[in-house]
Amino acid sequence: PHFAPDVDAFHSLLAPLWHARPGKARTRNACTKAGELAKGAAEIRSADATALVAAIHRLQSTCKGKPAEVDAAFFDVHEAFHHLIDVRPPASAG
Repeated sequence: PHFAPDVDAFHSLLAPLWHARPGKARTRNACTKAGELAKGAAEIRSADATALVAAIHRLQSTCKGKPAEVDAAFFDVHEAFHHLIDVRPPASAG
């Protein structure tokens, strides 16, 4: 898929984590890279990344306090990213 450069930069962080085999290593890596994901999401200007940023903050919190729930929180990050790329900008009036 073709993304705006800021979205593509985030996708390049998320994709290898998400597409890794589910399990302890993926969970650990998602938590290890959560700060980078948060930074990348905060740098998205070409789309509304509010929900994505919030999902990543929930992931970071979950990594610290509820390790058994990390997979679900990481799933929410992935879903928020897909929502971001599936939303079309409004057509300009003119």
